[in-house]
Amino acid sequence: MNKSMKCIILIFAVIMIMVITGLGFCKGRNQEKITKEKKIEKAENGEKTTKYVNNEVTKDKQTGIYYVKNVIDIFFDESISETEKTEIIDEVQGSIIDSIPSVNQVQIKIPETDYQGLKRTIEIIEEKEGVLAATSDIVVPIDMSSRKEFKAENPKKDYTNKADWYQKIGAESFEQYKTSHINVGVVDVGFDFNHADVDIVDLSKIRSKKKDHGTHVAGIIGAKHNSYGINGVLSNCTLYGYDCLPDENQKPYMMSQSCMLYGLIACVEKGCKVINYSVGFSEDEKNLTDIEKYEMGNNWSKYMYIMLHRAKIRQSGNKDDFIVVQAAGNGYRKNKIANIKGRDASNTGFFACIAKENCYHKDDISVNDILDRILIVANAEEKKDGYILDVTSNGGEKISVSAPGDNVYSTVKDGYAMDGGTSMAAPMVAGAVAGIWSIYPEMTGAEVKNAIVETAEDKVKSNPKAPNSADNNQNIYKFLNIKKALQYCEMKKIKEKEVAEMAEEKPETKGEKFTGTAEDMRAAMEKATNLKVVYITTADFDADGNNESFALATDDSKDPYWGYHTAEIWFVDSNGECQCIKKEENISMNDEVLGGGNLFFNYEKHEYQTSSVSCLYGVKNGQPYELQISGKYMNFRIDENRNKYIAEDPEYNEGQQYEDIFFEYDENIEEFYKITN
Repeated sequence: MNKSMKCIILIFAVIMIMVITGLGFCKGRNQEKITKEKKIEKAENGEKTTKYVNNEVTKDKQTGIYYVKNVIDIFFDESISETEKTEIIDEVQGSIIDSIPSVNQVQIKIPETDYQGLKRTIEIIEEKEGVLAATSDIVVPIDMSSRKEFKAENPKKDYTNKADWYQKIGAESFEQYKTSHINVGVVDVGFDFNHADVDIVDLSKIRSKKKDHGTHVAGIIGAKHNSYGINGVLSNCTLYGYDCLPDENQKPYMMSQSCMLYGLIACVEKGCKVINYSVGFSEDEKNLTDIEKYEMGNNWSKYMYIMLHRAKIRQSGNKDDFIVVQAAGNGYRKNKIANIKGRDASNTGFFACIAKENCYHKDDISVNDILDRILIVANAEEKKDGYILDVTSNGGEKISVSAPGDNVYSTVKDGYAMDGGTSMAAPMVAGAVAGIWSIYPEMTGAEVKNAIVETAEDKVKSNPKAPNSADNNQNIYKFLNIKKALQYCEMKKIKEKEVAEMAEEKPETKGEKFTGTAEDMRAAMEKATNLKVVYITTADFDADGNNESFALATDDSKDPYWGYHTAEIWFVDSNGECQCIKKEENISMNDEVLGGGNLFFNYEKHEYQTSSVSCLYGVKNGQPYELQISGKYMNFRIDENRNKYIAEDPEYNEGQQYEDIFFEYDENIEEFYKITN
């Protein structure tokens, strides 16, 4: 073979190799693309732990928010048809990539857009009839500081002497009560589902390799009361663990909000009354911006709204009610060193970002309904002269209560070990909530939270070494006290029984006439009712030239916080005929008479020790009636300088002054209406 022929063959061979390699490369690229798509489809279709690849997450330049590109979660009303759903999705050119039928949710992908375009699409969707809410899927790095390997101690040894936190919070008080079984959810990272001392039901489809943090948290709540290990706050419970970290190989540890949402849904759908979240935003020196907090809080309030809405429409009483307990977070590491210092708890993200200003709600579920079912827990450290907020613990006005989270002994894989932080303080509160609810199942979530917060002791001082906790060293934090919470609940139950029994009794004085002076009327009413008349006021309430009277009668002594625990409101018309118009509990008198031409009888009904609402009655055609704004505002009074009525909004104010609202009275409709401040 001559040299030229060899060159031709060699060139031909090289060309063929390049073609074959190119085809193989193309095939590999196509196969990689197909594999990636299948991987995403598998993770999203039913696994409920969405795992996004890097190119699906982007950062909005305007807000700094990381989010999943072009993805929207839609929650539909139960009455909407599949055809109507399809029409709404088609209108925004969306395609379904996932769904959770149990909550009537679909996740859709829309054409390429930026974050502002995504929000505009969400607004369009939420305006549609049959849509409860829609959200973007924000992605955040999470605090994984406690994800360390523990050297577990002997699993069959008694370590209750090391778990002194149990006595500090008064958990032994539950041992004196008969508790009913209750379900508790733990949304966390890393569970040992085979631990001998704590039974955890697996709700996860994808598990983390390390099995310590979630196990440690779960043991604090519900470790068995036996001859070895530790005692959890409440042993008579079933723990449901949801592993919320989809890919622990990611750096940093990134998590989409939908992953956390799926944990909430999974736990509530299993009947969990309490769901503990000992997770939070990563320990980064950078604080969340106001817009980041607003967007996160708005999304999470939508998740709360959806689940509370479902509980309400089921009309199952308190069966589907629930409370979320979240750790306040462990501050930040400056320059990535171990010197962690607390900051404002709103920087931990998730539920801690929900505020009155960004809380999503509709007519059936109010802002207070949502906020009253969230507890944010700080870590309190014991010193020689009392408790102080741990230097690593986040603080500020978001904190509901604190618990001793330092050096906490609990369950880990293959045994027991010590850990610390707000992650350990939160499950103590979660266990307390579960215990109270297991004894008093008739209570609402708001009432259980109130029992925890109102009875917690004001004894945890701010930490001057953590200047970033945003409390300016002025705050005194509450410390969990289970014993007092149980006493509070027992007293509440007794008082409710007394009110119910009193309500069953029919007033025997209907039709009797009380005339004469106020003292004559008081004496006659007390004789007829066997109650003490503590207030009586007489005026021409309906401006018809004749006087009427309102009176408050009780057989109770006045409590400095709650007023009169049980009382009756009586009305005496201009002819002296009387009637009991209302039986109340926890009331005291405000300004007894308000108004100019038309007058109004006004008293305060105490909902909590620090909160009350004004109740107002007028007189029309000689008979009493309750105004529509009665029971909706607090401290209702007349502004003498402006000759207008003023009240305060009783909803949460995040530590600021209550918002003043001004009203005028319309004589034509005989009701108050709001006016511009």
